[in-house]
Amino acid sequence: MADLLKFLLLPLLLAAGWVLGARWPKAGALINQGAAIALLACWALEAVAGVFGGPETFHRMLAHGAVGLAWVLVPVAVGIFLHEGVARGEARAILGAFAAGAAMMAVLATAVTGYLGPTRAPAGPQHALRFEILHFVAAPGLAAAAMILWAWVARGKPDGIPGTTRATTPAQRR
Repeated sequence: MADLLKFLLLPLLLAAGWVLGARWPKAGALINQGAAIALLACWALEAVAGVFGGPETFHRMLAHGAVGLAWVLVPVAVGIFLHEGVARGEARAILGAFAAGAAMMAVLATAVTGYLGPTRAPAGPQHALRFEILHFVAAPGLAAAAMILWAWVARGKPDGIPGTTRATTPAQRR
């Protein structure tokens, strides 16, 4: 039952992001930017903990936190991005929605490879190398790239408000 509620939470959070983007676009843009940066900061901290502390330390707790954070923040961000893309015709917002979704998938892929790890796989150097490439390089690199793209797209236009343009001539500024 709890797993069903976790999956039902996703469309509710997506709808909340849509409403947030529609009702308060500036707040939605700021939340979207902050969500990407917060998840990226948690991801960087988790990587540092994994490299310097090993899997049995703070790294495991941060991994659970990063997955939970992604599970909550990504649907809200996708809802905000989709509202911008549909209501305002922002093509860039669709790219942001895909970047946020890719970040979620890469975070989950990294978590799954970390959970399975080299201890639950067949023994041998090729299996350990495959784990190291997937868990240390490929999945975290894809996640970081997707989060950076998400943060860059969430920045929006020069004035920080999606769907608006900055006045370029003195007559437009008045």
